[in-house]
Amino acid sequence: MNINELKQKRAALVEQSRAITSLAVETEKRAMTTEEQTNVKKIFAEVDALDATIDAEIEQRRITRTTAAADDVARETADK
Repeated sequence: MNINELKQKRAALVEQSRAITSLAVETEKRAMTTEEQTNVKKIFAEVDALDATIDAEIEQRRITRTTAAADDVARETADK
């Protein structure tokens, strides 16, 4: 999965959790059931995992660019 697909999956999960909580709290004016709470907690865990993956991919790209730039500088210095 690329980073855009990860972000899209995250957005879909956030919408799912919002739908569950909104139905209970805003529409039906009640507390969430145990099943709803369990489902929301699972979704939150998936969102957290996706956030960690997205952050890692962003950091990987940053350090890859930094390494490539450092390599370019080293080559230029060696050529002189």
